[in-house]
Amino acid sequence: MQSLIEMDKSRKDNLFYTGPMALSKKAAEKIREAVIDLIEQATKEASVSDSETLRCLNIDWFEVNK
Repeated sequence: MQSLIEMDKSRKDNLFYTGPMALSKKAAEKIREAVIDLIEQATKEASVSDSETLRCLNIDWFEVNK
């Protein structure tokens, strides 16, 4: 809900992306692994940084109409 509110603000430092795509199962797994790596890197970076801002990272990766 909060992300919908923030989308209307058009702030330069916000990022929103929705990208439905048709792709191979192999490509889907590679993207899933890359997202896991990103989450691990982001968590590590956040854990050692100063608490200057509060951000929310939402990621959905799922097969549609399975």
